[in-house]
Amino acid sequence: MERVKNYGVVLLGAATPVALADFGAGPNHTLPTGGASRSWGGLSVLNFLRAQYELEVRDTQAARGVTVQSERLARIEGLIGHEESLMARTAPVTGVIRLDANESPFPPFPELKASLNQVFDDLNRYPDGQSMRLRAAIGGFVGVEESRIVCGNGSDEILRLVIQAFVPSNGTILTLWPTFGQYERLAGISGCQVIHVPWEIAAVPGQLAQCVENMRPDLTILTRPNSPCGRVLPKEVVLGLRGRVLIDEAYIDFSGDSILPDIDLALAGGNEKMRDFMVLRTLSKAWGMAGARMGWLVSSYENIAELERYRDPYNCNQFSQVLATAAFALMNERPGGFGKRMRDQIDVVKKERLRIANRLRDLGIQVEDSEANFLWIQDMRAGQWKEELQRRGVLVRHLSYRRRHPFEAESSIEGLRVTIGAPQENDAFLFAFGEML
Repeated sequence: MERVKNYGVVLLGAATPVALADFGAGPNHTLPTGGASRSWGGLSVLNFLRAQYELEVRDTQAARGVTVQSERLARIEGLIGHEESLMARTAPVTGVIRLDANESPFPPFPELKASLNQVFDDLNRYPDGQSMRLRAAIGGFVGVEESRIVCGNGSDEILRLVIQAFVPSNGTILTLWPTFGQYERLAGISGCQVIHVPWEIAAVPGQLAQCVENMRPDLTILTRPNSPCGRVLPKEVVLGLRGRVLIDEAYIDFSGDSILPDIDLALAGGNEKMRDFMVLRTLSKAWGMAGARMGWLVSSYENIAELERYRDPYNCNQFSQVLATAAFALMNERPGGFGKRMRDQIDVVKKERLRIANRLRDLGIQVEDSEANFLWIQDMRAGQWKEELQRRGVLVRHLSYRRRHPFEAESSIEGLRVTIGAPQENDAFLFAFGEML
């Protein structure tokens, strides 16, 4: 036996016939032949079992040793993408993890930096007061005439312009509950009354239209996808409304279900009520330019002309205009390059959104399905959780909503709104959240 190296089974002794090994004693007669015993053993129950593997790394730094080996193997095999994915997920996360502002975790693309060099030569001049080049670039991107576009210093300025232009003092604004708090703040500054329609009522076909018909607000504002829940009102619900309607599509890149083409199609078909519809967009979310403060709105010629009466001259600074114009120009000229990379980044956020939601559900946390770049965790412990996470170096948004409205008694909800960050930031959040629980 000491000299036997490869075998399926060895039978020793006079009392060990082959039949005993084949049947009653355990080993079997299905054995490797033709030299196969150098690599394989005899048939056993293990050959009929299916091995499945699950790997979860919760502490990326603790796994750094094996990760370095994996990076080296990927590099040797020429799998650069594999190597970069390992390096990205194990890069040390330093400082505070900011998942509280719905910003993009990705910086602007490097080729946009070159566009800023020309700005320095013209700093002694005022910026283009009409944002002509920027509006032309936006028009090429969404397929509308530039005269149907107005640009602003972020979406907030355009919201203020819309309220100033179309809602009289002591007028009414109808919006969802809960939704973006800036609507109510701007309405309060203008002396307007806000009518809250609960999401559950608004999402039912015909119900929101009936509310608008009964209350006749001067302006209806809808966020699509909505904040903080990330849900999307069906198009038929929105398109069935009457009166002046503003659809805020700040997060539409993560949903891909913009209502702007439907409005334009209805206008082309002679639907006159669509002239009072307005669609608001921003570069602060998927485009990674929150610091540029650039928003834009598309509507009818008549609405844009009215908004221009209230817009301040030179409201969009030189840097933001040039940067945004370059981004839209690249999107129009190289949709397969610049545009594809933008879509790839959005896909990363969407995959991370699903991963985080599933992990939180595994922890027993109720999480809303979201079509935006954040998740909403509605829970009365949200304030306490926010403080606990902050002590662990992770910032999330604690939101509390209270309402009085015509439909039912005063009520309130609160929860955490968690922005989707880069994978390693999300890992830090999940680790801190699990540790907190």
